[in-house]
Amino acid sequence: MKEKILITGSSGYLGKEIISDPRIKKFEIITLDKNKDSNPDIHVDLNSEKLEDILSKTLDLEVNYSILNLAAARTDYASNDKYFLENIKATENFLSVLDSMKVYVKRFIHLSSVAIFEGFQLIDKEVCFDELSSDKCYQYSKATQERIISKWAEKNNIKLTVIRPSAIFSKNQPSNTNIGKLIFFTKYSPIIFMSPVKKSLTYIKNLTDNIFESLTSNNHGIMLAIEKPVTNVYEIQKMILERKKFPSIKIFLNKKIIIKVSTIYSKVFGLFFSDPVFTPNRVEKFFKDTAEFKEGDLEYKQNISLERAFKDCL
Repeated sequence: MKEKILITGSSGYLGKEIISDPRIKKFEIITLDKNKDSNPDIHVDLNSEKLEDILSKTLDLEVNYSILNLAAARTDYASNDKYFLENIKATENFLSVLDSMKVYVKRFIHLSSVAIFEGFQLIDKEVCFDELSSDKCYQYSKATQERIISKWAEKNNIKLTVIRPSAIFSKNQPSNTNIGKLIFFTKYSPIIFMSPVKKSLTYIKNLTDNIFESLTSNNHGIMLAIEKPVTNVYEIQKMILERKKFPSIKIFLNKKIIIKVSTIYSKVFGLFFSDPVFTPNRVEKFFKDTAEFKEGDLEYKQNISLERAFKDCL
């Protein structure tokens, strides 16, 4: 008998990648998503008051389930309410319903984020969530989500694996991701930013390899899912430039100047595009080092090198 896996957030970027992977055929999967267009097995919002009734029509309470939790909100400009509802309240409601139904959970794999490191600091400072920027709300909500799940798993004696990826990229990545915007900007802009700031990245194929291994392994714990070596923005652009057909101009500008330029750019191109490539929010991230993170107790296997990953996705 195939192992049953419940996948939440199955219509997302990572969910689609996992479901389309041939290795998924080893399992009997049940997809859960609030997006009806993706035709999930269970169409429901995790915040729904009817969640228990809907789950009871599909889940077999006599068998063990593994849960792959991908459900979360992440966009550059999401509201505080969206992050609170989708990353915190939805998680609380989902786990409460699992308890109420007495679902047998064999293992729980949660896709967290490296954003939790800053999120934990915000929680410890007891900041006001409603006054935070969109980015900091994401950090706070993902850190809170991880803590909620960790406490729940410990209380119920459930094997928990927490995977903390950084900026996920691939050939078919959504156009609204920051690394997607960087690739687009580097390929088609005559300007290259000479930023020495190091950026951690996660290649989706390496990430899915580690997720599938987690689904079959008896090991559990925390995994820092980032590619090594961690490279700087200019080195990332150099890998992208290998496929570029047009000449580029290398410029050295400080953060304040680039933000001023990007503010003007955003105001002009914002008239035509809802999410311009070159925004102050992304410029801030060009200058924010994300090289140092605490390693977990599970090894992240990097089957494809970062350089080859970029070649594969360009």
